[in-house]
This record gives sequence, structure tokens and C-alpha cells, in this order.
Amino acid sequence: AAVAGLGAVGLSALMGARAAGASDIVAIDVSEPKLALARELGATFAVSASDPECVAKVRAATGGGVHFAFEMAGAAKAMEIAYQVTRRGGTTIIGSIPASDVRLPVGHASVVAEERTIKGSYFGSSVPVRDVPRYARMVRDGRLPVARIADRRVGLGDLNAAFDALDVHDMSGETWDIAGYGTFQATEKLSLHMRAEYLRDRGDQKFFTF
Repeated sequence: AAVAGLGAVGLSALMGARAAGASDIVAIDVSEPKLALARELGATFAVSASDPECVAKVRAATGGGVHFAFEMAGAAKAMEIAYQVTRRGGTTIIGSIPASDVRLPVGHASVVAEERTIKGSYFGSSVPVRDVPRYARMVRDGRLPVARIADRRVGLGDLNAAFDALDVHDMSGETWDIAGYGTFQATEKLSLHMRAEYLRDRGDQKFFTF
């Protein structure tokens, strides 16, 4: 398996691949710290997405490509890499939600000639009532070390200040653990989305509602 994009969702996919018994797990990202963390979490091979030989290196390391590649970055380049490192007959899973103008850069002929599968996955294609208790047991048993990907803990009282920090700092690789509400990945795009959906400006006051 390969994971392109090592934010909170991508690292979770990597941990899931390990828990599912994948023998080879390839981690792909532009961030060296994220690649290092991926190795600690079980990646057997890690390569920078900015390396011009990225695809060739992955295909060489996996004997022609992986059976399953997961795109978790929401970027056209990551989608392209995920598709290109998937072997003939393999499956490329897109689990990110990109901007509306991002298009999948895939050649029609290769999908047919190589009998490829391209699949979308929303929230891991999970059934919460069935899967969340199982995931909780896996976390408890150490099979899903999700605490390793939470970079900071933010109280609800500091939430607006945290969103403001996103506007002036590059915090795109960080994951927040909001007390009582679990973890989510903090990205510039998410900052704008969350503001649009949940924050109302009333003069200098900002309100966060659930």
C-alpha cells in the first residue's frame, strides 16, 4: 500500500494499512518531518513527493507498484502520484476533498488497458455504529496509536485564537486535539472552511458554534 499526503488523515490511513496487515507501506509527502513520523508509525519506505524520481523509486521498491494507493492530500499532484504508483490491476483510493477546481489527472487509456480501479472513500467508507467501537478497541490495544499525530491540545476557550494563528502561520501539518471533541487536521483550507461554516463575525467578536 502507498499513502500520498501525510496529514492527520493520511497518517491514519497509514496506521490502518499497518493494522490491516499490509507488508509494504509506502509514505509519500513533501515534508521530511512527516516522512520521519511515517517511518516511526510503520512505513517501510518513504520518499519525498518533490523528488523527480518519486514514482520510479516507489515502483522499483514495490516490484512494479502497489496494489492499493491512497491519496490524502487534496492536490492534483498527489492524485497523479497515487495513480502512477498503483500497479496494473490495482486500486487508487481518493480520500481527500480538494478545492472544486481540482481535476483528476488520469489518462483514460491507462484505466482501461491496465484494468485499474479508481475509488472514492468518504470518511474511510466507515459505518460509525459498527466501526467506531472497533477503532476504539484498536486504539486501546495500541494498534492505532492516534495520540502520536496530535501536535497540540487546544481548549475550547482558545479555539478562536487558534484559528487566527492559522491565518498568519503555516500550520498545515498540525493536528489539534480539542478537549472532548477528538482530533482534526488544521489546514489553511480548513481554517477558511470552518470560518465560513461556523464562525460569525460581529464587530471584533467571533463566535464558534457546533
